[in-house]
Amino acid sequence: MLSNESMNQIKDIAHDIEHDINYLGMKKELISYRLNIVVNITPELAATLLANNINNRSLNNGRVSFYAKQIRNNNWRLTGETIKLAKNYTLIDGQHRLEAIIKAGKSAEMEIAFGIDNDTFNVIDTGRTRNGADVISILKVKNAAKVASVLRTLIAYQRGVLIGTRGGRTNLAQYSSKQSLGEKYIITNADIEQAYYDNPGVEDYIGKSNKNLGFETAYSFIFYVLSTSRYKEKAKEFIEYINSGELKKGDRFYRDDMMLNLREFLISKNLNKGGKLDKLSSREIIGYCFKAFNYYVNDRVVKKVRYSLSEGIPQI
Repeated sequence: MLSNESMNQIKDIAHDIEHDINYLGMKKELISYRLNIVVNITPELAATLLANNINNRSLNNGRVSFYAKQIRNNNWRLTGETIKLAKNYTLIDGQHRLEAIIKAGKSAEMEIAFGIDNDTFNVIDTGRTRNGADVISILKVKNAAKVASVLRTLIAYQRGVLIGTRGGRTNLAQYSSKQSLGEKYIITNADIEQAYYDNPGVEDYIGKSNKNLGFETAYSFIFYVLSTSRYKEKAKEFIEYINSGELKKGDRFYRDDMMLNLREFLISKNLNKGGKLDKLSSREIIGYCFKAFNYYVNDRVVKKVRYSLSEGIPQI
């Protein structure tokens, strides 16, 4: 529970604001009012507020670590999101931010909303349905929609359900029945947010592919997976081949016929004007690149990489 001292401090703040409202003659114009105040929350105050946390959901340690890093690096900014306290000072919303202050061991300015009705907990965040891009955008990540797309693909790949069809369509679309397909096929906003915490730096791979290749998010996914695999040096070479068609070592350029043929094939399919049916889907591009990469790391010499979606997505 809140200590008497902390309770009195909060009440004093609320009283001062109420006094100002009365002084300005606004109270009679309002049916009711709440108090939103920006407070410099210390780790000690955060712990005190968390002592009254009786309703909140289970803690997401990845989210806490992400927020704590933002606070430690002085990157925390006020966004309009509030720490919500009920009329009896019970914590309704904000446990992750408060836990992050404690983890960071550093104060941070946050907006506190006082006087929220106690029964609002069950309807918080149940307005317009957010999508994955919204979730990532809230974290102030650049290219949020593209990052969310890469993370969705990454989750599907890790679960072994990254499948697709010709013509750019995908079987991983908007499934709504967990009973018919199993939970591993359902990728939620919470899954995408957790994947962002679990894959630091994934946003750095957006825009790293040659524009002639097209399918930016597909190649962002490919480059991220390869670069974070155990074959980091080989991945660096492979990516250079895909982007330029040649590998530069020192002052000399090297050419790999398999890689050159693969790159020309991928570009021709992207630039092909014969219609959608003659293009590759993003899943096929991933399949071609992953299959070629497995050849590359094993020094297997083939003139042309052949791939079909029926093979599934190769594992790295």
